[in-house]
Amino acid sequence: MRILGIVVLGAALGGCAGSPVGDAIAGPEKLAQQDDAYCESIGAAKGTPQYTNCRLTVTQHRETKHNVVRGALLSQPDNSVVIINQRR
Repeated sequence: MRILGIVVLGAALGGCAGSPVGDAIAGPEKLAQQDDAYCESIGAAKGTPQYTNCRLTVTQHRETKHNVVRGALLSQPDNSVVIINQRR
């Protein structure tokens, strides 16, 4: 059961943009493209202070989310993951 939970979590996180695993798979170039697109979509032009602030904020937000996920995984006593509402 424990191994199944870990496999399910890995599969779920691996396909999720914004997860540590999903972002690692995407790579830094893809993340930079996504961040560029987001910041430009809210009207921040490259080379402006607004763009720089946007990119910094997006990076900090991603790192904070990753740290929360890592902390939750590491806080499990046996380093396993508890799956709630699992269908049988």
